[in-house]
Amino acid sequence: MPSSFAPGPLERAQPWLGTRVAIRVDRWWPGCDVQAAVSEAFNEVATIHHLMSFRAADSDVARLNRSAHRRAVPIDRRTMAVIQAAQMLSHACDGVFDVTLAGRWVAAGLLPPPAGSPPADPTASYRDVQVEDDGVRFLKPLWIDLGGIAKGFAADSAARVLRLHGVWEGRVDAGGDLVTIGPGPHRIVLRAGAGSPDTAAVVEIGEGAVATSSHRGDVRRRNGLAAIAHWHGQQRMPLSSSCSVSVLATEGLHADALTKVVLASGSAALPLLAHYGAVAYRHDELGGWHPLQASA
Repeated sequence: MPSSFAPGPLERAQPWLGTRVAIRVDRWWPGCDVQAAVSEAFNEVATIHHLMSFRAADSDVARLNRSAHRRAVPIDRRTMAVIQAAQMLSHACDGVFDVTLAGRWVAAGLLPPPAGSPPADPTASYRDVQVEDDGVRFLKPLWIDLGGIAKGFAADSAARVLRLHGVWEGRVDAGGDLVTIGPGPHRIVLRAGAGSPDTAAVVEIGEGAVATSSHRGDVRRRNGLAAIAHWHGQQRMPLSSSCSVSVLATEGLHADALTKVVLASGSAALPLLAHYGAVAYRHDELGGWHPLQASA
């Protein structure tokens, strides 16, 4: 059986990925060096942060934005995995989720212009991102940003490191992207923001992931984020709705990205959620939290 020699759970936090990443370990197998496990998990998060940063000039993302329109650019296997997952989702939702919106976000003042990169072609989309054996190539000059999926992937990766070290039960919380370890049940509080009591709800899950994204202006301002942060990939425009969405899925990267699809598409995203074995909850001012249904 797993053992725990501490008086309570071990929890540490560090700032990565533009948020506070917290790792909590509740139980572990005998012989597990818990502190070393947590340190290595944070090292994995830090590596993913540096690989996928839009702002860092030496990141994989920056190198792609500078050069992938000329040739295939070799990238780390982790960045490749995220881009491949993003491409699969973009094709499945016909571009509602699209990591090539970065040019629009720069124009809107939500991101800084990437240094040394050619101007982004306004007609470019996910269809112009080509994964090849020796790297990734862009068919047009474009800018990608992986912020809509990388946090979930980082939480998955940190949880994987913890399991390999012998952690039996715990969680990784990357600022709204949470991955649980162990059968649980894990009690997760879904929060939509301050205000009436119905802004919080509780769900119980086993081993899996929960991601929450909000397009409520008050929530985004309180978190220090731009008021317009979620866009419709097909329409290339910011969303107009004011709501919060939580997605429960097997993996964090899918839960993370699917929240953006549900925010943009509502109940039209139900077939896609079923494809990924995920469920969604939506919060709005009138109805509070409710499961996403065909009549929503």
